[in-house]
Amino acid sequence: MVMSVADAYNKLGQPEKLQGALEALTRMAPDSPEAWYDLAASHAMLGQNPAAIDCLKKALQFNSERLAKNPKSQDIRQTLAADGRFAKLRETPEFKALVH
Repeated sequence: MVMSVADAYNKLGQPEKLQGALEALTRMAPDSPEAWYDLAASHAMLGQNPAAIDCLKKALQFNSERLAKNPKSQDIRQTLAADGRFAKLRETPEFKALVH
């Protein structure tokens, strides 16, 4: 249900409310790489770079843990480089440190 609400806020162009729904999602699924990834993207879109980097670190950590258990699971690192939501962060040293 939370994902449905988040999707609705996204479609309605309400980024602050979308961020609230994504924060709720990370509380409900705290080890979900995708939840943290989407929250990181939300922060990045709102220019909240430190929060975006923090959430992205968590997303990549949980992603690595999941891949260690199941190497065939989705690797969010593959989408990160091309995800336009992170365009403003790509040139920052913090972002570069995460993806290299």
